[in-house]
Amino acid sequence: MSKFGGPENLHLIEEEIPEPSSSQVRVKVLTAGVSLADILIREGIHPESLFKRPPLSIGWDIVGTVDKMGNKASRTSTWRTGDMMAALPILGRKVIHYSIQTMKRRKPDWFLEICNVTVQNTDV
Repeated sequence: MSKFGGPENLHLIEEEIPEPSSSQVRVKVLTAGVSLADILIREGIHPESLFKRPPLSIGWDIVGTVDKMGNKASRTSTWRTGDMMAALPILGRKVIHYSIQTMKRRKPDWFLEICNVTVQNTDV
């Protein structure tokens, strides 16, 4: 999104696949959701939009697999490459197919179940 306002401000931008820093993990996004909060962000009236300015991406809800880990994350995190995860990457620059997350603790498997996440094919 290049600026706050209507859908005419949404643009597809090609970017390089992001690399995680030492304490981050990269997530290969399998599915993402857009909700009312994203519309309010786009229009600049959501409380979170007071703290960030375009350009930014919308789409707060993602589910994917851990694709790559930074050096420190691989030593200190309970996450492992290939783990399924759900995340809320609130406001930022996200690449549609990949997201960078800073997390130390893995959510238990039941977390995905109560989020009603079903991913049948992870070879996307």
